[in-house]
Amino acid sequence: MTSITPLLLNSLSHDAGVRVEAEATLARARVENRCEYLRALACEVASSTSPKHARQLAGVMFKNALDAKDENKKREVQQQWLAIANEQRMSIKATIWQTLGDEASEIRHVAAQVVAKIAGAEIPHKQWPDLIANLQTGASGASGVAAKQAALEALGYICEEIEADDLDQTDVNGVLTAVVSGMGKNETDVSVRLAATQALNNALYFAHENFTRQNERDFIMQCVCEATTCEDVCVRV
Repeated sequence: MTSITPLLLNSLSHDAGVRVEAEATLARARVENRCEYLRALACEVASSTSPKHARQLAGVMFKNALDAKDENKKREVQQQWLAIANEQRMSIKATIWQTLGDEASEIRHVAAQVVAKIAGAEIPHKQWPDLIANLQTGASGASGVAAKQAALEALGYICEEIEADDLDQTDVNGVLTAVVSGMGKNETDVSVRLAATQALNNALYFAHENFTRQNERDFIMQCVCEATTCEDVCVRV
């Protein structure tokens, strides 16, 4: 596809004729060449020169292309993603991945959602095996506060997308280590603490084995208690 920006902007037009035509063109592109459609959306999300609302819309459309309310339909669109050649999927994922460190919080947010939707399709099939480890690295702050917050947000969303037996214990430990560390009193950025706290709410579903070990259980609860004293009410709640 050529630049998808004009179509995305037209799909938001107040002119019904322009909007309907753009929506129809986007719908055809999704059906006729799903790989190029998703690649174009990924490039739009990553494009620092495109309008922010067009980038956000591209991210929403990407994640919706891998999701559905009906479980059978959701599995179908996930299989369509998996049917794309691995090299092409890797290229698309790399494009989305770079936006986790975007300076705009809205773009980081939608990128984290897209990463989670891709993970929901791939992790149950033992694909993208280094994802959790890479997000744990991002959550350590190695690439800055923005990427740290986005990595934690992505981990939380991923825990919503997959089942408990989709992750091995090493990855569960990695998720918990990242989110619990982000919640603690030593974390000075409120957006990071909030992302970590929200992620833990989803990650606890995977933590049964960890809670059987007193030292791990006590550390998790210590960080939760520390979060309740945060000056930000959203973190406390």
